[in-house]
Formats: sequence, C-alpha cells, structure tokens
Amino acid sequence: MKRSRLVAITSAAAFLLLASAGACGDSGEDTDATGETTAETDPSAGPMTMGETGMMGPGFAISGTAVDLFTGEPYMSAAGSVCVSIVDPVPTMEQGEAVALASTELMPDGKFMVTGIMSKPEFGLVILVHDCDNSGTIVSPSASGMRPIRYMDLADGDELPEHKAWVLDVDTVAGTDMGLMMAGSTATIATDGAVIGYIRDMNKGGVPGASISCGGCPTVYYGDDFHEDGIFQTMGAVNTETSSTGLFIVPGAPAASEYTVTHPDLNFMTYTLGALPGTSLTVLIDPEM
Repeated sequence: MKRSRLVAITSAAAFLLLASAGACGDSGEDTDATGETTAETDPSAGPMTMGETGMMGPGFAISGTAVDLFTGEPYMSAAGSVCVSIVDPVPTMEQGEAVALASTELMPDGKFMVTGIMSKPEFGLVILVHDCDNSGTIVSPSASGMRPIRYMDLADGDELPEHKAWVLDVDTVAGTDMGLMMAGSTATIATDGAVIGYIRDMNKGGVPGASISCGGCPTVYYGDDFHEDGIFQTMGAVNTETSSTGLFIVPGAPAASEYTVTHPDLNFMTYTLGALPGTSLTVLIDPEM
C-alpha cells in the first residue's frame, strides 16, 4: 500500500511522537513505553484514498481493536465512518503533516486490519484513529505509538495482531474539556491537543501518588474516580498527583518536551513527547524493571 498525506488533518490535528532515552512510546499495548526505531519510507509511494481498506499483498499488517481510552470498551461508531491510519511520525515532525503508510475503515464491532504497510520507520509507528472524512465530528483524532521492535522483523504477509488503537469520541472530549476548564485550564483537547497518559505499576494497574512534569509544560491535570466536583478536582482543590486510575492529561502539551515521573516507590524512564493542536497522544507509562 502506498503512502499518502492526510492533508485535512495537517493544521488542526497534526501530532508528534518522539524517541526518548532511545525509546518510542508504545501506548497501544499492555507493555512498557520503551523501544527503538528507523525511518524507511517508500519514495515511489503514490496516493491513497483515506478510508481505503488495505489490499492484501506485499507489506505487513496490523490488526486489533479500537478501544475507548476512558472506558476500555471496544469502540463501535453508530454515527458514521471512522478510520485507522498507520502513520510515520518523522515526516509529521519535519513537515507538520501526517503521512499515512496505509489506512482502513473500522468494522462495526470496532475491529480493524490495516494491510500493505511497506515501511518500517526507525522512530516507531503511530496509530491514528480519526473520522474517515477528517471532519472531527465523530471522534477526535487520537494517536498512540508502536515500538519498532514489534514490527522490524515482520516479513511480507506477516500480521501483528491484537493491537489496541485508543479512541476519544467528540462527546468524551467535550466532557473532559469541561472538567479541565472547571479545574482552571485555559487549554482544551479539542483546540490545543493533549498528551493523555496512564502511570501504571508492574501489573499494569493505575499508580496513585505519582506526579509528572515536563519542561515548558502548562499545568498537568490528574483524574480521579469522584466526578461530581469535576474529574480533576477533589473538594474544590485541583488534584496534584495521580489517583488509583493513574490518569494524567497535559492540555496544550508542547512538542518535544521531556516528561519525568516522580513516585515515592517506583522509578520511571524519561520520555520525550508532545502533541500539536487538535490531537491527543496517548502513552502508557510503566515502571522500570
């Protein structure tokens, strides 16, 4: 499958996923966010229509399920066509334009299979869930990373199965943005984009009592289980660390910022991440072994 430019996503929903400590976030899997990468794109690649189902043939495939980021349930759209695109982050970083290596439309049960992926970028792949027409009326463009170690050895016709592609629908984004504004944020996911993550323990459960910082970051907001006073507040006070959910959100996260997690008992790597306007980047942060 030839690569194509997602022109409609360029200005309002481009994103950035960068290597950190020699690693690229693998935020679509129940693994740590570590790994390595290399960028090989096909210079002879031609255009591909958004929403076109990948054709069987040369290249490898990625299959899995689109999953709601906050509920963990398979995402099944009743409102229209939602697509999954496999994106090379390097041209996005250099040109501010998302470059799709291949795309497909979600099945009614939330399953997908993207085939004909010809390139194996050394800085990882990004899985982008978005409206097939890029209108942003069904889902907010939602990105997650895949480590290169997971696909570098795949041959033509091989399939990498059971990948989770994280989804944020527009209603969820609107509700989350309302909670952010209640907590004092002047930036929103819909307008400014965000890094959204879960800080986890060795068993992949949320870690309470953790905080995260990054150079040049605006305020980091931490979600909790009690939402009557807003997801990011407790008794009127803005949360300053993770709850048992491990959830944090950085609305308006600047590109190429270094993220450091602090916790009294667990050690975490440092990550370089970022998001540009209109797109969320999901990362799962696990402790070092």
